[in-house]
Parts: sequence; C-alpha cells; structure tokens
Amino acid sequence: MKYNIYYSNKFKKQLNKLSGEIKDSFINSIKDLQTDPFNSPLHTEKIKGVKFYFSRSNNNYRFSWQFKSDEDNSIIIRNIDVKD
Repeated sequence: MKYNIYYSNKFKKQLNKLSGEIKDSFINSIKDLQTDPFNSPLHTEKIKGVKFYFSRSNNNYRFSWQFKSDEDNSIIIRNIDVKD
C-alpha cells in the first residue's frame, strides 16, 4: 500500500532550513515512509500516550508523524527533531 503524505507548515519551514545533504536524507526517508512506515531503516517508534510516531532520517535527525485517521492511508509529517 502506498500512503499519501501531507506536511505540516512547521515541518516545511524546518526542512527548508536544512542543508542539502540532510534534506536529501529526509526526502529518501519520506519515500520509505510512503511505502512502509515501519520499514526497518526508519527505526519507527510509537510515542507513548499519543498517536504519534518518530522515524529516523539519519543518526542525528528524526521526524514525528501520525496517521491522518484510522481508516485513511494518509500520513501527516509534523516536526523535525535533532537528537542529542
């Protein structure tokens, strides 16, 4: 199944501020997310207590996302997080 991807305004702003190599890493990760959100290289983890997930773009960057609804094949990418 292929998922429809939507982006929050916050994510778009954050992505535009990243350097080319890191931005490319995110684009590749989003392509993986679109085909299989639980694909092994993404290291997807559910955030406890909410219906959000984190997936890795690389070792230093990850992004949060959620399914648009339980019955829809759509994903909303919400935020970029830099891991310490």
